[in-house]
Amino acid sequence: MVQSKQPASQMSRPDCYRRKLDYPAHCRSLFLVFQSSLLQGFNQLHPSHTKKQKHWEGIESLWLHFLLDFTYHPEGQLVVPKVPEMFDLIMMMTKSKRRGTKLLSLSVLRNITFHQFNRPRLLSSGEFLQVLHQKLSEGSAEEKGMVASMIWSLVANNQKGKLIVKCSGLDTKLQEAVNQLTLTSKSSPSQSEEKLQIMNYVLRILNTDEKNKKK
Repeated sequence: MVQSKQPASQMSRPDCYRRKLDYPAHCRSLFLVFQSSLLQGFNQLHPSHTKKQKHWEGIESLWLHFLLDFTYHPEGQLVVPKVPEMFDLIMMMTKSKRRGTKLLSLSVLRNITFHQFNRPRLLSSGEFLQVLHQKLSEGSAEEKGMVASMIWSLVANNQKGKLIVKCSGLDTKLQEAVNQLTLTSKSSPSQSEEKLQIMNYVLRILNTDEKNKKK
């Protein structure tokens, strides 16, 4: 299929971003992304730049989809938190009023937790832990399920991680989320069953040490 070429001067800004964001899909290596300044462009989505203009919503979605794909790779999981202000901006987006933005940005954070080298920074970030608190308290069932997966990644074979999670009260919030989801799951059991299994499993991981002490 032949695609018509559009002069650069007539190319809309979303089209420019789309071409840049699609480029890594055609690369055999992520090296070029690491070495380029592409990821720095994400910071232009900060509200101080966009001033909530509508055309930025599409660009925001493109960026978050790109970051979601990018952070499926261990290299992406490691490099994204190192980009100045990017990590803070992603956390800010988890509080968006737009459902799609909230879920995408939370999914990116979830992917970042999968890399063990990110654990110290995440567990020492009060803002990050607050995001997890907020999602377990007020988030949708889907958000709570993702947070459970994030906690699982942070505490797996990590005694210090377990201690931090417990001291921050996330285990209590997770138990409350399980209780709430159990009550609401009666109306849609198929959608809640998998999330409840994950959340209960994470609680068992967190409570393993206490059970061993009692024995």
